[in-house]
Amino acid sequence: MTDRKSLNSFERLMRDKLDQFIERLSILVELLTHPLNIEGLRLGRLERILLELYNLKHTANGIAKKLGKTSSHVHKTLSGLHDKNLIKSLKIGDKTYYIRTRR
Repeated sequence: MTDRKSLNSFERLMRDKLDQFIERLSILVELLTHPLNIEGLRLGRLERILLELYNLKHTANGIAKKLGKTSSHVHKTLSGLHDKNLIKSLKIGDKTYYIRTRR
């Protein structure tokens, strides 16, 4: 019975990992097939700065510290960028990273 529980746990873990992989792959395919230009869009100063910094290397809190802004202000701006379909979020481990969907 223990082996069966372990196998089920392993299967769930593998399924979760595959789902994460597929999500990441989907984002990469979207970026490669739809490299849209943000020129002409009305963006605020902070929105433009955030778009330049989000390259899957920064979290929202990390950017807030780097820019000297409050975390809530950065999250609010991120929400606006997400609503405009300019960024995507990707959860890796226990952290969420962001990437531009348009260049």
